[in-house]
Amino acid sequence: MVASTLLYSRIALYTSLFLLLVSYLDSLILGARYIKYALPPFLLVLWLARLGMSNDGAINFYKIKDLKSYVLLIAFASLSLVVNYESEGMKDIYFIIVYISPFLLFGIYNSKQYLDISFAGIVGVYLLKMVFSDSKTSFSLISSTGVFESTEAFVFGIYFLYYLSTKQIMKCTLAFVFIILSLKRIVVIGVSIGALVIYFENYIRYLNFRLLQVLVLTISCLVVLLTYLFALGYFDELIFHLFGVSSNYLSMGRLNIYQYVINQSGNNMFFGNGIGSTYSLVQQATYGEDKNLHNDFLKIFIEGGLIIFLSFFYFWSKYINIKTLPFYLYILCLFGTDNVLIYPQVMFFGLYIIIKTNIDFKSANEKL
Repeated sequence: MVASTLLYSRIALYTSLFLLLVSYLDSLILGARYIKYALPPFLLVLWLARLGMSNDGAINFYKIKDLKSYVLLIAFASLSLVVNYESEGMKDIYFIIVYISPFLLFGIYNSKQYLDISFAGIVGVYLLKMVFSDSKTSFSLISSTGVFESTEAFVFGIYFLYYLSTKQIMKCTLAFVFIILSLKRIVVIGVSIGALVIYFENYIRYLNFRLLQVLVLTISCLVVLLTYLFALGYFDELIFHLFGVSSNYLSMGRLNIYQYVINQSGNNMFFGNGIGSTYSLVQQATYGEDKNLHNDFLKIFIEGGLIIFLSFFYFWSKYINIKTLPFYLYILCLFGTDNVLIYPQVMFFGLYIIIKTNIDFKSANEKL
């Protein structure tokens, strides 16, 4: 029975990896990005097949505590849609289901080989896109342009931190090279913070991690407050003095988006405007050129309100330990400038490494 469970877990995790990697090839294969959305139905059929093969017929979901915040967010979001339906909100819920369903239904196939294969897959996909797509030749931290800027940068950052924390220097160096090639400023900032945590791990391990949870909640609230102040122009002079460019240029157009969305969102601070409500506002602000808010903190706060916002980040930060802290801080950085919460092809890899790191950490402690 254990062998059968492991087999189903391997099938689920490798299928998830394949579909997510293929979805990165949309610039080469028209419509490839949609293939990842077939993952939940496939996994459900596989789960039912495993259920039919079991002797007791018991219906079980894997109780992985790192998933609790995402499950609660889905529940809150679903209730929000009952009151204020938005089709984009329904899509957001499904996007989250895509990347938590493999772990929720099949647990985790804890394998170093799987991790290395997934990293090789991301590298292979990125190289294919570099060879067959038009690449950028400029390099600038100010405008966040690299040799070939790509969302794979988010995943390279996750692997960089993992290989650094496990002292696999060659793989860590390779991941760093691809971070530079696929340059995104927030990735550079995020891995720098994560690397510092890893470097000072022996000192940080003595911190009270309950206080750290309070710190994460405080940071989350501060990001929303600072975003509001940024949108109101409080940092315009400072940014121009430091970088010689406007706030809107430095933020790649996000300032105008934040200003418009905040001004049009009203005063529904506690219960929000409804899941998915920011999409139409961003489309209005950009005249249809974009629909993403590019800030998960602000998105959760405006759409879900203070109650959902605090609930999500409370449970999201509840199970941090010294080994997973670098990854949580890294993802926290990504939340501040992008929409990774609804990027299955990013969050799947982040969750896998966080869950695996947690398991390895517990196993190491049990041996002591």
